[in-house]
Order: sequence, then structure tokens, then C-alpha cells
Amino acid sequence: FDSITELVIPEGVTSIGENAFKGCTSLTSIVLPKTLTSISDYAFSGCSKLKGPMVIPEGVKRLNYKSFAGCANLKSIVIPETVDGKKVTKISSDVFSGNEELTSVTIPGSFEYVGGEFKDCINIKSITMLEGVKGITEEAFAGLSNLEKITIPSSVATIDCDAFAGTKWLKNKRKENAVVIVNDILIEIGDCSGEVVVPNSVKCIGGGAFAGNNNITSIKMPESVKHIGCHAFYNCTKLTNINIPQNVTSIEMDAFNGCSSLTSIDIPQSVTRIMYDAFSGCSSLTTINIPEHITRIESGVFSNCSNLASITIPESVTEIGWGAFNSCSSLPVIDYVQYADTCLVKKTSYGKENN
Repeated sequence: FDSITELVIPEGVTSIGENAFKGCTSLTSIVLPKTLTSISDYAFSGCSKLKGPMVIPEGVKRLNYKSFAGCANLKSIVIPETVDGKKVTKISSDVFSGNEELTSVTIPGSFEYVGGEFKDCINIKSITMLEGVKGITEEAFAGLSNLEKITIPSSVATIDCDAFAGTKWLKNKRKENAVVIVNDILIEIGDCSGEVVVPNSVKCIGGGAFAGNNNITSIKMPESVKHIGCHAFYNCTKLTNINIPQNVTSIEMDAFNGCSSLTSIDIPQSVTRIMYDAFSGCSSLTTINIPEHITRIESGVFSNCSNLASITIPESVTEIGWGAFNSCSSLPVIDYVQYADTCLVKKTSYGKENN
């Protein structure tokens, strides 16, 4: 197919197979049929002269892995908001990876989370997310060095770590204010030391907001905060004191991982979810009380907390994930609890009662 320049796929075709037109370097335009429901992995990958506009029919239920990756001249893409009356909520990662001519993208409000779809599309300058998008995932737009305009709707409630790393947009935000806040989400705190007071408007501590800051010793969060993102305080090695507000409902993966100077922390009863490795490596912690609404202690949550001597587990907990208390050398808990994939908990305390 190397000599094909234009492609019209007839009505009636429902699927384009894996690698079907991969590497058709002379292909400049494609018309896809309304009957199409599936575009497989690498289907048009490496079609370097394909310019578009590329209109994805409303019947397509999924764009698979790298289906348009390496289409270096594809400038215009229209993604439908609905398919068969159902909202399009996601496209596979790296679908448009390496499309160097793509300069602007509009993401429909039907997407729940955005991230990874436009990896290495280094010339994107503008991204517009429409109202309805709920969250922006880890490294969603990282490395898009020319991205200078991002429209973030009010519906976005969570932003994970390094979502905008290396973008012009983030650099410009830093120039405006070292404390970067979007939609009441604290994205970055800038260079700071000693005691830090989080602004009262903040509702979410974004992923990686304080990560790696070795100069902060104390953090005070307002009661407005409801969510603590992944890696939020990761490796804040000098942090000794922090409050978790009474309205927080979730503490994400690695949120306090490596906070080796943290001696105590009070987890409020409002918390219903504590994710993997959230307090791993908090080697100065001596005691923890698990909130009464927690049903599962996730894998690695308190691993490597070498001074943890007492932990109170409520009757609501029915499962303990693999390695939840691994290398907690001061905690008198038997091996099968430390290493089993799943464990039924019958008692309320370790370090105070037998299990």
C-alpha cells in the first residue's frame, strides 16, 4: 500500500484491523465510513503524510493503542462526544503519539479523565477541555514543551502529579504566582521552607504538589480540603507536623510516602479510602488509628514504618492487602498478616490485642 495517497473506506466496513495501513507514508487523506465501530492497534501508525481533517465516526467505540501514532502531519482531529447515544469517556493511551504537526486539541466534556492520549505531540500549543471532564491524570501533558494555552473547565476536581511538567503553560503560571492553584486545586507550592499554610480556598492537594521538598517542616491545611492526591507530600523528609482536615475523604497512592520525620498523624473519620503505599517509609510514626469507615487496608500502606508500634484497626476492615505492614519491625503482628494477599481481620487492634 506504499503508493496509496487517498483512501475512502466504503460503508459497511465495521472494523480496521491491527497494522492495516501502518507505514503508508504516501497516504494524505482518509474517509472513514459511518458503519465503522473499531480501529485497532497501529491501524494508521506511521502514516507520516496524513493531514486530515480526521473525522472519527460516531459509531467508533474505541480508538486502540497507537492507532494514529507517528502521523506527523495530522493537524486536525475531531473526536465524537457520543457513540450510539453513549458518551465517549476515554481513548487509549498514545493514540496520537508523535503527531508533530498537531497544534490544537479539543477534548469533549464526556471524557471522565484526560491523560496520555497526546504523548510526544510536541507542537501542541492549545488544549481545550470542555465542561464535564472530571480529572487530569499523572503526566497527562508532560513534555509538551510548546503547550501554552490550556482551558480547564470547572468540572475538573482532581489533577495528578506532573500533569503539566515541562509546559509553557506551567512556566507562565509560576511567573504569575509561585503558588499555582487551578479550580481550587493546589498544583504547586513553589520554593518554600519551614511552616507552610495552605490557602483557605484550596479543596484538593494536587498530585505531587509538595513532592521532594526537603525544607518544609510543618504544613497547615484548611478545612476546605477534601482530597489529597497521589505523591502529594512524597519524600518531604523534614516534615514533622501536618494536619489532615476533617472533610478529607480520600488519601491517594504514595501521598505521604517517605515522610521519614513525621512522628504522628491523625486520620479523621471522614476518610473512606487510603490507597497503596500512602504512608510507606514514614519511619518515625509510632501509632496510627484507622478510621471506622475503611473496609480495606491497601497493599504497602504502612510498609517500612519501622517505629510503628501500635495500630488500631476498626471492625469495618475486612481485608488487608499484600505487604500492608511489611518491615514494620516494631509492630507485634504475625507473619501471615504481613505477607498474605488478603486477610480477614477479626480484632480491632495490633500492638494492644492479639489478632
